[in-house]
Amino acid sequence: MKKFLLTLLTGILLIAGITACSEKDNMDADVVIFSQKGCPHCIHAMAFINGDLKKTFPDISVAEYDINENRHNYELFAHTARRFQLGDRIGTPLIVVGDNYLMGWTAENQNKLTQFINQEKTKKETKTK
Repeated sequence: MKKFLLTLLTGILLIAGITACSEKDNMDADVVIFSQKGCPHCIHAMAFINGDLKKTFPDISVAEYDINENRHNYELFAHTARRFQLGDRIGTPLIVVGDNYLMGWTAENQNKLTQFINQEKTKKETKTK
């Protein structure tokens, strides 16, 4: 019985470690978006990101976190809000590209998102030269 419990505990810890690693990798994505199921602005933002934006920048990585899906996603959302000192003015979609963020979804934010990706791409190209 002890061996079974030890094996079970080891398996759980291993899975938790793998999950934590993959979540960290996703936070390093080119575009991180915090959304909520049923949020119309989130739906429009993701449609743009997966459509026009991916056509323009086919190599960008995107990580989407539904803040209502689990506590961890919400905690990442809250941590990101603190990072940008958003206080009580927080909502979805919250989109992060490098050191820039966008909250909500408008035509202006659509243009800003494209600009932020261009800026990040230029930074990466400059670092590799």
